[in-house]
Amino acid sequence: MSIPTKDKVMESQYHGQKNYRSKIHEKVFFEAIKHLNFKGTTVLDVGAGNGWCGKEFKRRNAKKVILTDIMPLNKEILKMDMTQLKFKDETFDFVNCHGSLHHVKHPTRALKELSRVLKPQGILILTGEAILEGSWIKTHFNRYFQYIYLRFNNPEEWKAGGRNYLANEYVSWCASANLKKIKEGIYKKNE
Repeated sequence: MSIPTKDKVMESQYHGQKNYRSKIHEKVFFEAIKHLNFKGTTVLDVGAGNGWCGKEFKRRNAKKVILTDIMPLNKEILKMDMTQLKFKDETFDFVNCHGSLHHVKHPTRALKELSRVLKPQGILILTGEAILEGSWIKTHFNRYFQYIYLRFNNPEEWKAGGRNYLANEYVSWCASANLKKIKEGIYKKNE
């Protein structure tokens, strides 16, 4: 395997790309939501990137979808940090955090904030490449992204956030935020 150039790596990443949507992102996201009913619900999509997940919630008849990101790519996305959301407690039926939590310096703080804005029995959709179970993620994906961050970006970003965690870490953090794992990528807020 040849080592990619910085340009090729950045081309393959979603940062700054308005049309980014990879096959692995699609597979993980659609597998998690396939049995969920969004009709008439309110959905918050944090770390929305270019908003492709939000479009899917609208397609599935969500009544209201709000998109946020720390670096919005278009005017439909509100600039907001997922550790300091500007919404009232218990506002949303669903909160989607797809492929974003590993960019946050304090994941537990973010999860507590996501739980705060969820209605009782609300659902957190927590999906992304870093949450997959199995040894593949540990041996390949983490190495690949560590290589990217250390070679092309600020190594401090790798230490402060922008890393991948094991699935059991996410489950533990969700439990501390009053969220119980229902199935892979789906967590329910306890009453």
